[in-house]
Amino acid sequence: IVDAAKSLMWEIGYEAMSPGKVLARSGAGHGSLYHHFSGKQNLAAVALDEIEAELIESLNRSLPSAQPPLDRIRRFLSKKRAGKKGCRMGRLTHEVSVSETTLRVPIARYFAHAEKKLTESLLQAIEQGTIGAHINANELACSLLAIVQGGYVLSRAHGDNGYSSRAARGALSLLDAATLPASRLLHHKEIK
Repeated sequence: IVDAAKSLMWEIGYEAMSPGKVLARSGAGHGSLYHHFSGKQNLAAVALDEIEAELIESLNRSLPSAQPPLDRIRRFLSKKRAGKKGCRMGRLTHEVSVSETTLRVPIARYFAHAEKKLTESLLQAIEQGTIGAHINANELACSLLAIVQGGYVLSRAHGDNGYSSRAARGALSLLDAATLPASRLLHHKEIK
C-alpha cells in the first residue's frame, strides 16, 4: 500500500491520489488501507517519510565524503535525472494541500539535508583553496539546488528531459565560475 502511494504521488501528485487508486495499484482490499492508516493524509505521511529516507540515502551516495568536495558536487549535479517525471519531493511542493499540512515537513527536511550536504562540500572546497574564500557557501548551495529543481520544472513544462541536463550543465558552469579567484572574476568583467 505504501509503495503504491509512493509511486502514485510521484506520477500524479498527492491531490490526485485517491484511496481507490492506491488500492487498485497495490491490489490490497479496502479494509487493508483503513486497518493500517487513518486516511489518505496518514498514508501519504508514511510514504513521504520513506521517500525522504530513500532520497537522503541516494543523495549521500552521490556526495561521498571520500571524494574531493568539488568532484562530489559535480557528481551530484551530473547525475542523470528523469526531468519530465519531476523530483519525487519537489513536485509535491506546488500542491496547496501539501504545503499547508504536516506533509510538508519531510519535504522540507529532505531539501534542508541536501542544502546542508552541498554547503559542507563547498566549505571544504573553500578550506582546501579550490574555491575562492569570497564565495558564500550557503548561497551557492541554495542556488545549485534551486537550479536542479528548476531543471525538473522546465522539463515538465516543455515535456523534454533535456532541460534537466541543460540546467545541470548551467549549475556546473556556476560551480566552475566559483573556482576562479575573485581578482580573475573582476578582470574578466572588465574585459567584457
